[in-house]
Amino acid sequence: MVAVLCSCLVTAEARAADPVVSGHVPDAQGDATVSQFLGPPAADVKRVSVRYDPAAGRFVLEARLFRPAPSVYGLKALFASPTCASTGADVLDYDVGGSAILRVNGAIPASVTRRTVRERRRLTETWSGPELRGLDLSCVRGSVSTGGIGGFGIDEFGPLLLR
Repeated sequence: MVAVLCSCLVTAEARAADPVVSGHVPDAQGDATVSQFLGPPAADVKRVSVRYDPAAGRFVLEARLFRPAPSVYGLKALFASPTCASTGADVLDYDVGGSAILRVNGAIPASVTRRTVRERRRLTETWSGPELRGLDLSCVRGSVSTGGIGGFGIDEFGPLLLR
C-alpha cells in the first residue's frame, strides 16, 4: 500500500511541474547584413531551435548555419516574452550592443550561468539558474553577429513560438 501511495505522489508531482516547451524557425539564406566597413562574411543562420525547461530553469538556443562560420561569431541579441505582440515586455533580454548583460524581468540575475559552444555550422547557447524557473516564455527572437571592431555582420531570426 505504501509503494502505491508513493507512486501516486511522484506522478502527481510530475504532472504539477511546468512542461518543457520548444520551437524552431527556419531563416532565409542570404538575408544576413554586413556593416558598411565590410567585415568578415556574416554567419548566415539557417534554423534556430529553442528548448525551455521552466522546472529546471534551463534555456537552450541552437542556431544552425548555412555554411561554416567565420572565426568570430556569437549571439548578438536574445529577447523572450510571453507573446509575440510588439507591445509585450521582454522577460529575457540580452543584447551585446547594449550592456552584454542578461536581464530577467528587468533585473540582473545573480545565479544564471551561460555556456556557449561554437562548432563549424552550429552555435549553442545554454543559460541556466534558479532565476530562469517558471518564466512565461512563448516567443523568442534575436540575432547572431559576426566580427567586431572594424566590421560585422548580423542575421536576425524569429519570432518563434514555444509550445
